[in-house]
Amino acid sequence: MESSKRIAVRVKPGARRTSVGGTYTGRNGSSLVVSVTAPAVDGRASDAAGAALAAAFGVPARRVSLVSGQRSRDKIFEVAAPDVEERLVRLLSGRDSGDLADRRPTRSGLGGR
Repeated sequence: MESSKRIAVRVKPGARRTSVGGTYTGRNGSSLVVSVTAPAVDGRASDAAGAALAAAFGVPARRVSLVSGQRSRDKIFEVAAPDVEERLVRLLSGRDSGDLADRRPTRSGLGGR
C-alpha cells in the first residue's frame, strides 16, 4: 500500500559516496542521515539528497519533494512510496543502508542495482 510521509533528513554534503541510513538527533528530532557527494552549493546537495532518497525508497524522483530546509543541512522531505514507514524504520536503524552510487530508480519505481 502506498502512502506519503514527511521525513526529517540530515544531509552530509561532500561525502566520498552517496548513502542513506542511520540516525542524527538534531533540531528536527531524530533525522535520517543522507550522505551525498554533491557540494552544498546552489542547491546541488539538496537535489542529490532528494535523488538519494528516491533511490533508497525505490521510487521515481518525482515522488520525493523538499518541504523545508533548502539552505540547511536539516531538511524535511515528503516521500510517497509503498510501505514508506517500514522502509524508514530500517533506514533509520542502519540495517538497510548502503552505497547508492549504482542504485537508480526505474519508471516502475522498483529500483535496481
